[in-house]
Amino acid sequence: MNNAKTNQMLNNEFVDVRPQKTTGAGAISFEIVAPTPGKNWSLQRIEIHFSKASTTSENFVIAKDDVDNAVYDVKYYNNDISTDSVVDIVYIPDKNITLDADDKITITYTNTDAATYGIKAYVKPRY
Repeated sequence: MNNAKTNQMLNNEFVDVRPQKTTGAGAISFEIVAPTPGKNWSLQRIEIHFSKASTTSENFVIAKDDVDNAVYDVKYYNNDISTDSVVDIVYIPDKNITLDADDKITITYTNTDAATYGIKAYVKPRY
């Protein structure tokens, strides 16, 4: 099976879900982009795992970087994950997040405690 593309049946509709992923142990600055260049797209979910809970007070942020102007940027998730000893985050939007072709989703976190992390973001093109 091709890891770049996972095909699923959802609501009797063929959906082309594509994961984007990264891993590391330092500061996180990850951009999620359109799976098909030039096509609008949507965010399905983001999964993050840390090797250990953070003890340093820092916010973990998932945000939209809007291509039109920074005034349209919005934070979808903004939380100090040290307060709850978080090691796993699964972000599933309550409502459909449709993005323009050149919009990006950004994930940022200082990660002072240098926890090893793995991030998978599942996105799909909008046809």
